[in-house]
Amino acid sequence: MKCFFIITILFILFQRNVNAFNNKNDSTIVTLKCDTIPFTDDQQNTHEYLYNYIKVESSNNTISNKLNYFFFHLDPYEYNDISKLQKKLNYSQFTYEQLYTTSIDSIKNLCKKIEKSGEVAQLLDHSYVILFNSYNLLCVWRNWSYYSFAPTYNEYYTIDTETGESLILDSVIRSDKQTIIFKEIKSKVELTIKEELEFNKDYPEFKEMLDENKHEYKIDLMHNFNIKNKNEIEGIEFRFSYGYPWGFKGYEPSFELFFSFEELKPYLTEGFRQRIFDDK
Repeated sequence: MKCFFIITILFILFQRNVNAFNNKNDSTIVTLKCDTIPFTDDQQNTHEYLYNYIKVESSNNTISNKLNYFFFHLDPYEYNDISKLQKKLNYSQFTYEQLYTTSIDSIKNLCKKIEKSGEVAQLLDHSYVILFNSYNLLCVWRNWSYYSFAPTYNEYYTIDTETGESLILDSVIRSDKQTIIFKEIKSKVELTIKEELEFNKDYPEFKEMLDENKHEYKIDLMHNFNIKNKNEIEGIEFRFSYGYPWGFKGYEPSFELFFSFEELKPYLTEGFRQRIFDDK
């Protein structure tokens, strides 16, 4: 009997530890979905519109409702931020099924209008990539364009799924350490520009354009970051725009600088460091 009592106590303690571990590593379930909507234009040409969308499921219904509302109401004409959502909006009144039905109906109605007008350019071609979903951190990449335009636009959403709010740099990197990281980013930007100038040395207007737009390179661009798993290594990627004018966008090099969480450990805020390294 005594032996059975001891085994029972040990089993209960073990279960508590397992549950604590599972709760700490429990992440919000995010699913990428796609519906195909067939339609014809005014010339009777058949098209298929691929409607990509996201479903968020959280143990906290308020959070999942808020995030689902956010992803179903993305505005293609401006930068989207969760903080711009109405503060007094009661997200509990929106079920996922209602949000989906409203959104898919609007797409179908737009397709019906296109069948009459032939203005296929009104359709938004967009897709999502989930870059990270762990430690209660969600990072989603969205790229989109209109059917008749070549440029592709990119937005990154880094979200704390415990609060349903966007993650800002000050909550990740200590404010007194941000300058150190920015100096490394700036040196790489300047090196890339130098290489571009050498490559385009036969085009003096290229250098003139760069000289006129030097003011575009600002430290606040470092706030454009995302969290991702790159080659099986978890970390943060900073993204920079060089500020090239529209006519020179074709020359603008892409720029991403990735730091692993391990590399950033001395620079992370206490709360963020505990979230990442206490879970390992």
